[in-house]
Amino acid sequence: MKYIMKSLIIISYLVLLSPVIATAVISFDENTNNETITSFSSDKNLILEIPVWIKNSANISYLDFSIKYDESVIKPEKITKNIDEIECQILQNEIKTEFDFSKIPYEDFLIIKIAFRLTGYEKESSVLKFEINDIFNENEDEIPYILVNGIVTIENNGSQEEDSKRRMDSSLSDLINSNNPTEYAEKNNLEFEDGKVKVVVETNNSKEEKFVSVDELTNLTNNNTITKISPYREIPIKEIIIILLIIILLIILILKLRI
Repeated sequence: MKYIMKSLIIISYLVLLSPVIATAVISFDENTNNETITSFSSDKNLILEIPVWIKNSANISYLDFSIKYDESVIKPEKITKNIDEIECQILQNEIKTEFDFSKIPYEDFLIIKIAFRLTGYEKESSVLKFEINDIFNENEDEIPYILVNGIVTIENNGSQEEDSKRRMDSSLSDLINSNNPTEYAEKNNLEFEDGKVKVVVETNNSKEEKFVSVDELTNLTNNNTITKISPYREIPIKEIIIILLIIILLIILILKLRI
């Protein structure tokens, strides 16, 4: 019994005297507190600058990690390093980072900032997933760590003005902005009568031809159910006759050559 008590006392002393190794936390948020994921969001084509932080890094000697992402939704355009000694590589669906901690005097440290451009579709998301390749102390013992992943969501496809430009044919946009719509329509082969232009309005389920005024045309661009507005163009009879004559002449020429 005495030997057991002595052993327990010795073990207790060793535990109390041993240095406490804090668990390293790698995340996309400086103030992460036991979260399971960090969320980011913005509109399509905009850039999100996402930081990568490490906390409790005092015992780390070397760190090598990767961040996996979906390049069909987001694409890294620039990486800003906090110190020059950090090495970064942008690979397919992955950003690889490694560095030695000997030149880092901080326990909580901003490693890099990644500028992602949101290139996917509305409501699409990409997970930002950490993967540790190596993390150890000066004795090459592995350090305990926690990873807090992230997620980036595209809220909208862009501003209303950008959506309007995307939906409407450029010739119709120019018609709206022209000083003389009648003259512009005539020069650009648009069907224009009584201050109205004939257009083709398309949605996901329908396609309709109709005459609309310039004001009505502007209002159509604000209708989110419409996918495309293009001018109705009818080939003039004169041009059809010329094309037919050319075809007939070519047929006669081919027949003569055969004879």
